[in-house]
Amino acid sequence: MPQHHSPADKDHLESEPQAVRPTSLLRREVPLSWLLLVICLGFGIALALALKAFLTPQLTTAKHRLTGSIPQADPAIQMDSPAEFAGVSAPMFLTAGEAEIEDDEPVIAITVNEQHRAYRLQALASMGDHIVNDVFEGVSVSVAYCDQTNCVRVFAREGSGQRLNLATQGWVSGQMWIKVAGKGYALDDPKIPLQQLAFARVAWRKWKKDHPESKVYADSALP
Repeated sequence: MPQHHSPADKDHLESEPQAVRPTSLLRREVPLSWLLLVICLGFGIALALALKAFLTPQLTTAKHRLTGSIPQADPAIQMDSPAEFAGVSAPMFLTAGEAEIEDDEPVIAITVNEQHRAYRLQALASMGDHIVNDVFEGVSVSVAYCDQTNCVRVFAREGSGQRLNLATQGWVSGQMWIKVAGKGYALDDPKIPLQQLAFARVAWRKWKKDHPESKVYADSALP
């Protein structure tokens, strides 16, 4: 038997809502603009890192071309990370009173012919600044420091009055290598053919108190 609906029933049927999509599916939808923003940010970060990796060694090399020749890598050594830089060959020194160094900062202290000199460790920590070739009291002195392994070596040669031509060569198996007379050596290699000079690693406060008249190599950026 046919069913008849009243006008009120008909209005009710026509206004019945359509099926609603589950909220869990709606939450998964991400606006296209957000996706594009994430992609652009990722691309920008990748580009910035690539430019930094490319430009940093170029700029540092240009800096050291002004102060010394760039040594050529020892072809017999396969560098994991080549970093060929001449040592600082014209270091500038300040008196203990002039140097702005924190009291607790370490310095490398040496004594030659009863004269005293210090080298701020932080000044040797940057790429291209790991070696300082100096002449002190007529003795050729080279101070080398690797900030990654915390290794310090001080080499000397008496009588010549000329700076040693030590240079940073690069990295092999986690060790910084230096170039001595055209040959590469790990910084901690006991077979480096140079005399070793005794040194002390002390806090600047103590060194300044004990040797107020001494001079210190405090900053590689000094003119």
